[in-house]
Amino acid sequence: MSHQVTVQPSGHQYAAEAEETLLAAAIRQSVGLPYGCQDGACGSCKCKLLQGEIELGVHQLKALSEAERAQGFILACRAKALTDVVIESHEVVGVGEFPVKKMPARVSSIEHLAPDVVRVMLQLPAADPLRYRAGQYIQFLLRDGARRSYSMASAPSESPQVELHLRHMPGGKFTDHVFTAMKEKEIQRIEGPFGSFFLRDDPENKPLIFLASGTGFAPIKAILEQMRTNADPREVTLYWGGRKQQDLYLHDWAVQQCAAMPHLRFIPVLS
Repeated sequence: MSHQVTVQPSGHQYAAEAEETLLAAAIRQSVGLPYGCQDGACGSCKCKLLQGEIELGVHQLKALSEAERAQGFILACRAKALTDVVIESHEVVGVGEFPVKKMPARVSSIEHLAPDVVRVMLQLPAADPLRYRAGQYIQFLLRDGARRSYSMASAPSESPQVELHLRHMPGGKFTDHVFTAMKEKEIQRIEGPFGSFFLRDDPENKPLIFLASGTGFAPIKAILEQMRTNADPREVTLYWGGRKQQDLYLHDWAVQQCAAMPHLRFIPVLS
C-alpha cells in the first residue's frame, strides 16, 4: 500500500510505499528534497510534518532533537508514511537531474595518500556513464545488503573513471577490506549519484567558504576542479582541518590550486 506525500510550498506530490522512507521515495521519483547521509546522522533532510502520521526510525539527536521533534520536525530519511502526509521542505534544483542507478565498478588503482587514507580509482562502464554533480556521492553495495557511502573526489568529465578518498576505520566492514585485501581489477557494485551538496549557480557571484575535516575534503576537491574547469570567478576560502599534518593528505595539491586559481585562498588548520 502506498501513501501520497505532498511537499509544501511547491505543491509537488509523489507516492511512498509502505516500507519506504519519504526520502527514498523522493529520490526514486526525482523529487528534489535536500539530504546528505541518508542515515539519520546529518540532519540535512529535516523537514516539518504539517499533516498526517509517520513512523520515525532510529536517528541521532544531533540531527533531530527531542525539542525539534515536539515542534513537528522529522527526518525524511527516517520517516515512513502511515497515512497520506503533507510536509514542509524547500526543494533543491538539480538533485533529481541525473538518474540514480546501480552498476559494476572495477578498481583500477589504489594509492596511499596517508597511513590511513587511500585514493581509489574506479573504472565505470563506458557505455553507461555515471552522470553526477561535483560534491555528490555513491554507495558501495556490500554482499550482506549493507551500504557504504563515499563522495566523488573528481569533477564530472568524459572519463569513465571516478576518484574516491577512503579513510581506514579499524574494524570497519568495508574499509578493513579496502586496506587489507582489495586488489586492482576487483569488481564492486555501486549505486548513485546521491546527495544535495553541490555548487549552485549564483548570478551575483558571492564569495564562498568551504569547511572540511579529513576526507571530508573529497567532495570539495571535486567542486574546486569543476570551478577551475568552468573558470568560475567567485572568491573561495577553503579551511581544511586535521589533528596532524598527514591528515591534510593532499596539502600540496591544495597549494597548487591557489596558484592556478587566483581567487582561491587555502587555510590549513591543525588542532
